[in-house]
Amino acid sequence: MATIQELLNEAWNQKETTDAIMAIRVALQNLKNVADQTNATIDAVKAEASFASVHADLKAEGQACITILGSLITALSNHAEFIDFTPDQE
Repeated sequence: MATIQELLNEAWNQKETTDAIMAIRVALQNLKNVADQTNATIDAVKAEASFASVHADLKAEGQACITILGSLITALSNHAEFIDFTPDQE
């Protein structure tokens, strides 16, 4: 069975890769980049800020959102072969 990379390379080489699939891939790559940047920003804020006086419910809500972000990053990384595809430069 062909890998995603092999399928994309074959389609690219045969000029069968549609604008639509590449546009979807680019959109997902953008989402992955934004998610990674957002995670880095959150980590920096958490490292520098004191949350001692923040209400527990607000902390819990923030943590729930951070957990969702982490799940998104993991899910996207499981499809990196597709998302980060670059055609062979032969």
